[in-house]
Amino acid sequence: METHPIKEESGDYRSRLLSCGYMMNVTWDGRDLSFTEDGYQENPKLVVIVLNKDREWEKMGKWENRSLTLKYPVWPRFNSFGDGETDDNHLSIVTLEEKPFVIVENVERLTGTCMRNSVPCRKHIKE
Repeated sequence: METHPIKEESGDYRSRLLSCGYMMNVTWDGRDLSFTEDGYQENPKLVVIVLNKDREWEKMGKWENRSLTLKYPVWPRFNSFGDGETDDNHLSIVTLEEKPFVIVENVERLTGTCMRNSVPCRKHIKE
């Protein structure tokens, strides 16, 4: 892998790296680690895990080559009407709120909506 000295100056450092082409086509140990112009990894490989009934993490699938492969269905998926009809085009991703990895904000006071470009926020519902 070729290295290039880059001085950190004012401006968006990540954008400069990408626009210079330094990170657009990177391969390391046979893995494609290149990024898009927007700063996202071009071909990420992810492992899908589930907490099983014994409260142990179990590998149940993977995402690679823009495709999701699952070992088995985790639970029945229902459409928005709640009848038993499955929806194979829907995937729910659940994560734990854990700073600094996942930060959940409260809704904006004036509008009652989530802040722009943020993860879904928590909205307290009065019962």
